[in-house]
Amino acid sequence: MKEVIEFNLKYFQKVVIVGMDIPFLTADDIMESLKIKSAKNIFYPTLDGGFCLLTTSDKSILQVIANIKYGTNSALRDLTNNVSKLLIHNKFYQDIDVKEDLVSVYKALKEKVYSLNNLQKKLYTLLYSKQKEFLD
Repeated sequence: MKEVIEFNLKYFQKVVIVGMDIPFLTADDIMESLKIKSAKNIFYPTLDGGFCLLTTSDKSILQVIANIKYGTNSALRDLTNNVSKLLIHNKFYQDIDVKEDLVSVYKALKEKVYSLNNLQKKLYTLLYSKQKEFLD
């Protein structure tokens, strides 16, 4: 992650890093993070204590990122304790790290099945067909 941010900050004013396992993070969420001017570092948190989106224009974040232990429930806390001028978005996202996360995502998708976008519908269909494997 550090190398990606460092490289892109050479050419762009802001860099956005997003997780690939966040079914409810939308393009609008990403665009919204780019519009925030009040902070150099914007984090969108996940329910498990991590984060799923980082928007930054701050080169000093590079050293902080290099020392974070990812995959822990303290990743966001550890990262933000060492960064100034930050904003933590007040909406928490569900990521998919362990089998139990599939249950939460499946239930959330099922609750709003009629308003899902195409990608979410595909995920719902996949989870629906495999629910016996993760609902046990």
